[in-house]
Amino acid sequence: MDGLRARRQKSGSPLGRVIDEALDMIQQTCYMMWFGYLMRFDNFFLEQILLMVNVVFHTMEMKYIMCKNLNLVVGEIGPVEMELILSTLYFVVGGCLGAGSLDSNLGELFGIENETIANIQMKYITGSLFLPILCVFLYENLGDCIKESPKDALYHFAPVMIIMFEGYLMSFTVSYQFERAIIFVMLNMCIANVTLHLMLTNMSKKAYSLLHPAYVYPLLPVLA
Repeated sequence: MDGLRARRQKSGSPLGRVIDEALDMIQQTCYMMWFGYLMRFDNFFLEQILLMVNVVFHTMEMKYIMCKNLNLVVGEIGPVEMELILSTLYFVVGGCLGAGSLDSNLGELFGIENETIANIQMKYITGSLFLPILCVFLYENLGDCIKESPKDALYHFAPVMIIMFEGYLMSFTVSYQFERAIIFVMLNMCIANVTLHLMLTNMSKKAYSLLHPAYVYPLLPVLA
C-alpha cells in the first residue's frame, strides 16, 4: 500500500521502490511458506501456487521495463486484495468445516458417494480457487510484454523459467520429499533475487544479463 500511495502522490524514489518491492517479495515468500505448511499439497504442479506471487512480481517489473507501465492492479484487485481473498477463503473454510477439513476429502465432509469426486481432498479444491487469480495477473503482465516483443519477453522471463525448471528437477530428489518448505523458500528467494537484479539493471541503464548466481542456490538443499 505504501508503494501505491507513493505512486499516486508522485513522491516515489528509486530507493523507495527497491525497498518496497524487496520487502514485498520477502513477505510473500514467508506468506507462501505458511500457506504451504497449511495446505501440504503433495502435488508439484499445485505447489507452483507457492511461487506464483513472486513470479507475478517479476512480470510486473518486465511490463514496467517493456511497456513503461507499472500497474499492480487488475480491475479492482491488487496485491493487498489478493492477500485478503486468500485469508478470507481459508478462514471461511476452516471456520465452517473445521481446522482439519483441508486434509479431508469431499466424501468425508459432504457424504458424496461418487468415488471419483469423494476422494478429492478439500485442500485441492480450495487451492484451485486461488490459482486462477494468480494466472490472471500473470497473463495481464506477461501477455502485454509478449505483445510488445515476444523475443524480449522470453529473454527477460528466462531466469524465472530456469529456476522453476530447477524446482521441477528437484521434485525427484530425496531432499524435496523431506525438506519441501526449505526448497520452496529457496526457490522464492531466487526468483526475488533475479527480479531485483532486473530492476537494478533497468535503473542503472545497464544491459540485462541472463547469467546469475541465483541459478546455483536451488542446489544448496541437495548438496546439504
